[in-house]
Amino acid sequence: MDNNIWEKIINDLKNNPRDLQTIPINNRIGKWFYAEIKGEVITLKKSQNKKPSSKFINNHYLKKEDFDLIYPIYIRRKAGEKVSNESKISFNRVYIYSILYNCGKV
Repeated sequence: MDNNIWEKIINDLKNNPRDLQTIPINNRIGKWFYAEIKGEVITLKKSQNKKPSSKFINNHYLKKEDFDLIYPIYIRRKAGEKVSNESKISFNRVYIYSILYNCGKV
């Protein structure tokens, strides 16, 4: 993934930690989650204010390596390609898609 996109995401969430919503491509309603930065790691938590919230029992942590794996799949998904089988590499992919869209403006 382009380092500029990663830096943009980190800076965005440092300045504005917030609730984000997943972006399903079917007719389901996206789930809300809270994203913030701790060092160079993105921490994901259940949303306390928005419903429906993700069902995280524990916090999830995302590193640049997670984004590097999912970014090319996200670009293909955004272009309309079916990638659901391929994107099982990461349980957190739906949250990464949302962060790329909302914070990276990709």
